[in-house]
Amino acid sequence: AGWVVTEAVQARLEPFGASCVLSVQGVQKVFGRFTQLVQTGSPGRNGSLDRAVGHHNLYANYVGAVLSFCCGLRQRTVYEINARSWQPGLGLALVNDKRSSRSDFDRPVILSGFAQQVLRDWQAHCAALHGRIERSDDAPTWKAVTQHLTAIVDVPGSGVSF
Repeated sequence: AGWVVTEAVQARLEPFGASCVLSVQGVQKVFGRFTQLVQTGSPGRNGSLDRAVGHHNLYANYVGAVLSFCCGLRQRTVYEINARSWQPGLGLALVNDKRSSRSDFDRPVILSGFAQQVLRDWQAHCAALHGRIERSDDAPTWKAVTQHLTAIVDVPGSGVSF
């Protein structure tokens, strides 16, 4: 019962679907670097809004990388993931990571529990940054940023929008 693969065959097996695959240590190193950038970019409680928005951008890169990795997205300059793409209760996102004359549609992508938690944390981060900007004396200067954050926080079922 089942498939039998000899050691000789196993030694010749190559990555399926890709010319190279990161090792577990490679994945840990890549995401360790993203995490380090986010942590060292943290503005702290009394940091400037410039630093807070810079941290937000670093965090957006981390979230995008996690989604790309966890969802097996194709290489693309801009993923068309927006606030309406993710429905928290469903555990999936609609993603279009491939545009061509033959394929111009969103595909459902199942999200792991980890990816869903990353999206919930992202939404909470965006809500906190929105509140921080709104409470500041410089709020009018940051109007474009707050409008962007409002779209993430106020859209029902939203979870990510870059």
